[in-house]
Amino acid sequence: MNLKHEFRVFATVDETWAAFNHMELIASCFPGATLSAVDGHSFEGQVKVKLGPTTLSYQGRGRFEERHLGGRHTVVTLTGEDQRGKGTVEARVTTSFSEAGDLTVVRMVTQLSFTGQAAQLAPGVVQDASARLVAQFADAVSDRFAAGLGAEALAADSDPSYSSDLGRPASSSSKTYTYNPPTPASQSDYEVLVKLAPLWARKFGPPLAGGLGLLWLVRRIRRR
Repeated sequence: MNLKHEFRVFATVDETWAAFNHMELIASCFPGATLSAVDGHSFEGQVKVKLGPTTLSYQGRGRFEERHLGGRHTVVTLTGEDQRGKGTVEARVTTSFSEAGDLTVVRMVTQLSFTGQAAQLAPGVVQDASARLVAQFADAVSDRFAAGLGAEALAADSDPSYSSDLGRPASSSSKTYTYNPPTPASQSDYEVLVKLAPLWARKFGPPLAGGLGLLWLVRRIRRR
């Protein structure tokens, strides 16, 4: 199965490139993902995903197969096994980055294959789930950049032990990173009322209108 996604990040192309090449900085933005180790071009972790009615938890590993600074694209291969023995997953993700003013356009092409329970799901279920996850991922990445991820990524990219091309591995680390969904912005009572007004109108409008109409009719009869 081939999946294609595109989204925009509110950061420069240099910042975005640097962040996406340091898995310890970016993996925590993916919903349900936990990164357990990074060693050079390879990394390990877990991811829990909901595909239609099924929730699967994969333990797996990944590796940067290609990372070209000049062409601004990476290729990452991923393999995982369901922790309850319900199948496996393999993916090859090609990601490219292009500048768009003050933004960066990120394009991802994923070649995805399942065995076991997930392989029995309709392609549309997987496509819908992947679109939802990528949208959440893009929002989390933008939130992280707003909180200062760009400077952190550029600093990591300038580390002498790291190379943006695949010729030399990045420095090794062994840490755990977890995904923390962004906290929704607080809303005023007025904003909440505006959003709920159409729902209340649909739910309570007809009976309220009927009651007012009946009251008007009773008053007319009494006047006569």
